[in-house]
Amino acid sequence: MSMESASLPWVPSIDSRQSFDVAIVGAGFGGLYALHRMRERGYDQAEATPTAVEGWVAHVNEIAGRTLYPTCNSWYLGANIPGKPRVFMPYLGFPPC
Repeated sequence: MSMESASLPWVPSIDSRQSFDVAIVGAGFGGLYALHRMRERGYDQAEATPTAVEGWVAHVNEIAGRTLYPTCNSWYLGANIPGKPRVFMPYLGFPPC
């Protein structure tokens, strides 16, 4: 999928006039290195399996459960969207817990 004409409103520095291969928001050097390694091996896309997604969400929530975050009424948990399941999205496991 070409993102040449994409607009990412949540990333102020990216607009529809810029051409890019991928938007890595918050992944830092690890994400850039992963992109580099994928290209070295000839891959042009990656997709997590449903099982991997479920495992990752459980891991992130387990680490968040060691903090006060899950007890807060915060947009981090989707509290700003009525009916949305409460899921903690930021990863607090660096360095590994």
